[in-house]
Amino acid sequence: MYFLKGAALLSIGYYEDIAEHMIGDIYILVATNYLDNTFELVQQHSFKPLPLTFADKFFYHRHLPHLITNKYIAAVELHRELFNTNTKKELSNELLLKNKRIQNDIFVPKAQNI
Repeated sequence: MYFLKGAALLSIGYYEDIAEHMIGDIYILVATNYLDNTFELVQQHSFKPLPLTFADKFFYHRHLPHLITNKYIAAVELHRELFNTNTKKELSNELLLKNKRIQNDIFVPKAQNI
């Protein structure tokens, strides 16, 4: 698993000042076989899923329900994939997760995938 979007950019030091990019959600790409366990683990740290809506029950989503808490400022969104539809092999979840890198003790996408 690794951080996506704003959380990844902040963690690799992309911005000179972290105030340049505010985040309210932390997006994390998780391998499918770890998704359920990760969802349970995050809930053990005071996060609770938002209630499902009518549409959530009938449409495919690339992420699990939004997890929120009163303890921390950001919510967490666990992604099973980056895109609802993707035809490019280089953007497949398996390849993206395989090619992750560690920067500042955090897993993030390779530079060309950010």
